[in-house]
Amino acid sequence: MSNDVRGNATLFAEPEINPESNLAWGAAAIGRVVNRTPEQVRRLHQSGFFGNAVWKAGHRTLVGSIPKLRNLGSI
Repeated sequence: MSNDVRGNATLFAEPEINPESNLAWGAAAIGRVVNRTPEQVRRLHQSGFFGNAVWKAGHRTLVGSIPKLRNLGSI
């Protein structure tokens, strides 16, 4: 957990891009790879646009393969 400006604990950490595993964890991190907002990433995933480049890990978290995302070209 991280702290906000008032010192209160927040539940969600920063979106993560792990270059060692070539994975982007979370819609915001995937969005940074494909230059889209987290909301756009969620909608594109729901529509099936990403194919097997993005999947759900658990109930809510999206995970993306950075090499596969970069191979999609411009969106």
